[in-house]
Amino acid sequence: MKNLRKSFNTTVCAGRVLGAPRKTEKGYYVTLGDGKEKQDFFFMNNERTNWHDVMPKLKIEDGKYIAIVGSEGKDKGYFGNQILFAGSMANIYNPDKKETGAIAYFGNIGNVEVKDGRVNASLPVRNGQETNWVKCTFANNEHIKLAEQAEKFLGKGDLVLVIGSPINEQYNSTWVNSFNLIKKKTAPKAE
Repeated sequence: MKNLRKSFNTTVCAGRVLGAPRKTEKGYYVTLGDGKEKQDFFFMNNERTNWHDVMPKLKIEDGKYIAIVGSEGKDKGYFGNQILFAGSMANIYNPDKKETGAIAYFGNIGNVEVKDGRVNASLPVRNGQETNWVKCTFANNEHIKLAEQAEKFLGKGDLVLVIGSPINEQYNSTWVNSFNLIKKKTAPKAE
């Protein structure tokens, strides 16, 4: 399973829930997998969140796709801080600058447009009953060919986890730093 972001002491993963969340005295364990690997995330009760109250309301079920924002603990374990369902986003906080360092978007791609060597894909972000669309721009650079990968692998309806840097303060446009295709809806593109 690919951890997309491991900076600012934050990791972001997405995958299929394996089994129901497991309740313990101090919180809940949720296991994500991608068919090859699996990873447990522990959601510990704390002063901000009582996961014993929250987890049952989330209706997380075996086989459902979710993303988790968390941090690596001791002994290679992971703590969960946020759960993202399709159509949601999370700010990844940079403690050094005391501001949002990146944004994670998790959802099904709306439209894909290839223009001027870049790929623009729209992702939904739900806010109550309202859905806003975020433009995610994939570009190539000397280190990674994100536009080429996006053009080759992504299509309308595909479930993706995208990590990006906001282009504007409204958070409706972002430069993509990394992405992970979670579930393919469209047929693979012919070579």
